[in-house]
This record gives sequence, structure tokens and C-alpha cells, in this order.
Amino acid sequence: KQWYQRRVRGHDNLGVKGGLVLCTSYTVGYIIWLHVVKYVGGVWAYPIFDMLTSRGQALFLGVMVIAMYMIFFIQHFLHQLVHGQLIAASAASGSKGKRAKTRKVE
Repeated sequence: KQWYQRRVRGHDNLGVKGGLVLCTSYTVGYIIWLHVVKYVGGVWAYPIFDMLTSRGQALFLGVMVIAMYMIFFIQHFLHQLVHGQLIAASAASGSKGKRAKTRKVE
């Protein structure tokens, strides 16, 4: 029963705006970290970067960023598919999006 309450029952989500801010922050931080590793260690974290030109590296990173955002939107769609009906049902019952208090199961 605890697994059901944690995994299946509706829960709060960052939403699209919050999720995109989080993804963008992670992406910028990761790209900066890649360049710090190259600067300090003299070696790219991904050996393919040694074979690519600067334009190729930018294209590679751009494709990876687009893939990450696509994964985010797939996750958001699946979250709405699974939890959307639960959220709509709780709003229709009059709880106005507030989660009902549950007692701890031991």
C-alpha cells in the first residue's frame, strides 16, 4: 500500500516552466563543466570532441540539448497521462488541488 501511495497516487509537479528552468540550468552547468575539465585536465570528457571542429562540437552539444528537452516533454506528457486523471478527479471532488492528509501506515 505504501508503494501505491508513493508511486501511483497524484503528487505535486514542477510544471513545464519550472521543469524547463531546471533543465536549462543543468544544461548550462554541464556544458561549463565540460569546458572546465578540458581547461584543467587538457582532455575532453568525450573523446569524440578531439575529432570534431568547434562547429562540430557545437552541433553535437546542440543535438544533445534538443534530445534532453525532448525527453523532458515526453516525461511531462507521460506524467500528465498517468496523474492527470487523478488530479482532475480530485479537483472535481472539491479539494481544489490540495492533497488530502493521510495517516502514516506502519
